[in-house]
Amino acid sequence: MKQGLRDQGFSIGAAIVSYFFFKFYASSQTEPLILFMTILIDKPIWLFRGELWSHLVSDASYEELHNFAAVLGVPRSAFQGDHYDIPERIWLEAVELGAVQTEPRELVRRLKDSGLRKRP
Repeated sequence: MKQGLRDQGFSIGAAIVSYFFFKFYASSQTEPLILFMTILIDKPIWLFRGELWSHLVSDASYEELHNFAAVLGVPRSAFQGDHYDIPERIWLEAVELGAVQTEPRELVRRLKDSGLRKRP
């Protein structure tokens, strides 16, 4: 079974800070940015092709969502218009990277409230 990132001695906080530091600050002469992101994920309860799946969304921007998915190793081709479908086997890694576990109805409500929901 695949180990989680923490089991491999990987510092999640350091990885996220490093990623955003180099993406947004490394070439800048200004003060460091303080970044707040809210990536939401529901429990993997959706059965499809013999596997349980969850939804990964951002309530801030698609760019934030794509960046998080890239760090998680999810290909851009997995984007479903306003979310990524995340298999149960990598759900824990998403949470370890900072995704906030949210109930499905709350996830949809926050996606709608942000204006990023693509479907009715």
